[in-house]
Amino acid sequence: MREADPPVRLFLRAHGIPSMVVAFLVVLTLNAFFGAALLAIPSAEGVRQVPFRREVPVIHASLVAGGLHSLMHTFEESPSSTLRRMQLRYLATATAFALLLVGVCEVVLRDAGAGLQASRSLLAWLALAVVSGRVLGWRLAWVLPVSTIFPLVYYGHGGAGHVYWWDWTSRPAADPWSWALTLVLVIAAPAVLRVTPWRIHSARRAVSRAFTRIGRARTGG
Repeated sequence: MREADPPVRLFLRAHGIPSMVVAFLVVLTLNAFFGAALLAIPSAEGVRQVPFRREVPVIHASLVAGGLHSLMHTFEESPSSTLRRMQLRYLATATAFALLLVGVCEVVLRDAGAGLQASRSLLAWLALAVVSGRVLGWRLAWVLPVSTIFPLVYYGHGGAGHVYWWDWTSRPAADPWSWALTLVLVIAAPAVLRVTPWRIHSARRAVSRAFTRIGRARTGG
């Protein structure tokens, strides 16, 4: 009789993690060869030339969060503490893996400051990807982070090359305001991740029961 697969192997298979790793490495390779290529993006101060590598972390973030999509996604919305732990372990491991590869890649290709900038962008966009995936479904985890690219570039730059504090992709590596914004997003993402359909259902039932008790108390029932 065939021995049952361990939970970790089943989780990796159902979530297509090997394919995600391959895609991740392909994007890193493209960044190494074409990262210096300039993208012409409109901004409030005219067309800006943005290096391709500055936007690459949004792809990595979308891949990591998209890995939470499963062939058994309907089943995985059930109130299972084991599945929740597996998802959190995957997210923590994949985030560490992504930070290591992205950071090292930028340090090798450019310098330590670029590595910190890329890591900050990855964390901010990953937090947004988690929110997007939780709200829209994990296949659409890319929607929210990708939708921020244009406003970051368009409204993130002022005259004389000034970069506003909210553009975490362009501010200096040690900029405290960009790191503070990233920290807020990183803290908010796990809270949103906990808002599962069954928790929403339980909260609605609890509120409904509370109103029912209040109604009975008022009518003396």
